[in-house]
Amino acid sequence: MTGLNLAQGCSATQSSTSKWSTSQHPDIDALIAVNGRISDDFIHSGAEVNPWWQVDLGGVHSISEVVIYNRDTFQSRLRHFSVLTSLDGIYWNVAYKKYSDQVFNEYTSKMHSGTAARYVRVRLDGPGPLHFRQCEVFGEPLNPELSEQLLAENAGNNAPPDGRAGKIVQVGDFRIFVDREYDRAIQSSLLSGNYEARERKLIPSILRPSDRVLEVGTAIGSVTMMLAAVVGAQNVVTFDANPAVVKDAIDNFKRNGLRDIVARTGVLKNRSKYTANEEVDFFISRAFWASRLDADINDKNIIGSVKVPAFCLEDEISSRGINVIVCDIEGGEVDLFIGSDLTGIRLVFVETHYWSVGIEATDRMVKYLIDQGFGIDLGISGGHCTVFRRDCETPARPAQMGSKKRARKK
Repeated sequence: MTGLNLAQGCSATQSSTSKWSTSQHPDIDALIAVNGRISDDFIHSGAEVNPWWQVDLGGVHSISEVVIYNRDTFQSRLRHFSVLTSLDGIYWNVAYKKYSDQVFNEYTSKMHSGTAARYVRVRLDGPGPLHFRQCEVFGEPLNPELSEQLLAENAGNNAPPDGRAGKIVQVGDFRIFVDREYDRAIQSSLLSGNYEARERKLIPSILRPSDRVLEVGTAIGSVTMMLAAVVGAQNVVTFDANPAVVKDAIDNFKRNGLRDIVARTGVLKNRSKYTANEEVDFFISRAFWASRLDADINDKNIIGSVKVPAFCLEDEISSRGINVIVCDIEGGEVDLFIGSDLTGIRLVFVETHYWSVGIEATDRMVKYLIDQGFGIDLGISGGHCTVFRRDCETPARPAQMGSKKRARKK
């Protein structure tokens, strides 16, 4: 690929400096990485948790690639990093994460289509100093009208929805709206950053960038967005039977620049149990994460029910080219998987709820999946989260290396 290095000569800054920095002023040391010269010089932050460096491109651009040139020594310190983007320098989206242990001289991070930013940040994921020689950013400017539109949408996305009381909080790498009407346990989990923490931690280790994912059980979208961060928003479709949380999830997707995720309201059934044009009753719990199909309307924790459409699991798999299923549906996983045709599926990630449906039923589901050719990945599974694979190979992490020369900004 050829193009202009948009970052060259732009202003830059970083989270800190160290005694090995060229200057003790972060705005000056950071300029080394945008001077356009691949030399022995490098920026160097202090030793801290998640240190970062960033560049201001001076205007909103469509970003296609970010290329990092590592220093010649201590290269392994930069094995795991993220590229974040921002329109305003305040709210940030994770545009790319390097999960592999690969040590590199030059690394190309390819952005998903539609990535727009004025600010680009490189963040070391974990403790230590951040250092590298150059960062090149490739893309093209957006026209002023589109830039203004994106900036206006960004400002609106970071405010609570109209008529709602609550606040936007950071949960992992994503901004999520926490409604004051959410159950207290859910609010506490979100505010502490522990919400779906195990799932969000495991997702990157089991997915490949080329996967196409069907998620069953969207809730407010925290796991969905982690899926999209790995495979791209356009490669994720998610289902939930609770209309209210689906709406909140869609708002969260927009807030984090992931509007291409397809979110649908309804229940999935495998073909052996599916009836065309069927509607089913879904019971809403005070705590949305306990809403389910098999509840009693007289249960004190159930606040109502809704009728939602049923969709055929196999039709969704076939029509969308799905090869990975991620499922967390409060016990509904047993009926969903037993009797299903999972042709083409290489991996199933499921949270089990044997306390809800019983050990015997959960065992039957596990046996069914094993009979279909899946094995349990015992190195990853645990804490009610089980990974079923049809491949024995550890999934490859993004490793997009490149050495083609690109035209530099003059």
